[in-house]
Amino acid sequence: MLSTSAIFERKQSVIEPQPSTIEAVYEMDNATFENFCDTLMENHIFIQDLKDYMYVDNTGVIHGLLALNAESGNGVLIDSQGYDYARYTAFMPNIKEYVDKQVSLVVEQIVSDAIQMSDECEYAFDCECAENNYGLPVTENNGIGAILL
Repeated sequence: MLSTSAIFERKQSVIEPQPSTIEAVYEMDNATFENFCDTLMENHIFIQDLKDYMYVDNTGVIHGLLALNAESGNGVLIDSQGYDYARYTAFMPNIKEYVDKQVSLVVEQIVSDAIQMSDECEYAFDCECAENNYGLPVTENNGIGAILL
């Protein structure tokens, strides 16, 4: 049996996925995640703290915060539009596996580059380097750095 979770919409005439980028990840345990999912319209401190990572750019790409259930692997991608609650959401089943894989690919590239450059000079890694060279937004508080480490 192949089990997952999904959100079904009644009589949709078309499915129009929107281009999105995960700019920050906030991991939580199962109980906290379930509570969050039951209170989407309430203000949440983690959304308030990370709302600078949520916006729509001039090309229409939604940059969001991923509320991630570390136990089940499911998540909710949030664009709060500057509010402290989950104004726009997208349920993302099994997203943890995808995030872990993408970060792992970047780590492999970082290590490869470090080995290659070690013959020529000392290699140093910083957050700005991660985004500029590998497309991975890493800051002190966006949660992606913790996954990277």
